[in-house]
Amino acid sequence: MKRLAAAHCIIVFCFTALHTHSQTINSISGKVVSNTHEPLMGNVLALSATDSSFIKGDTYLDTAFVLTNLNRPEVLLKFSSLLFSDTIIKVAYNGQTHIDLGNIVMKLNNNELATVTVVSKMPLIKHNANGTIDVNVANTVLSASSSVTEILSKSPNVIENN
Repeated sequence: MKRLAAAHCIIVFCFTALHTHSQTINSISGKVVSNTHEPLMGNVLALSATDSSFIKGDTYLDTAFVLTNLNRPEVLLKFSSLLFSDTIIKVAYNGQTHIDLGNIVMKLNNNELATVTVVSKMPLIKHNANGTIDVNVANTVLSASSSVTEILSKSPNVIENN
């Protein structure tokens, strides 16, 4: 009788463990798009719903994301990108082990730059490791000078001495 009760407990324990594991989310997929339905790029993180600890992460670049082997009853998905504000979605087990969120529509931020112009100037004087000095006179007032002595006399940090 004791053997039968022990066997019964082991069988019940095994089925309970299988039943508990089967009521979890195994994978989540979806595609992040703009309000005009254009694919976006960014990162998605799966976080624990109880303490927000990191579980898994993925990046997406004009494609769908897939997070696998989650094995949790519920997770928080955090979407981040330079194109939109950070967004968190709570996903709970709904009877399916794979949840397809379809298109996730994000509202774009208005902080995109249209053009970037980088302006730079070449340094007038360059000190070399061997002790020589290069003076760049192109596109400066010094380019109109006719002699080396005149260029050196007008160069900063250079003292002319006969």
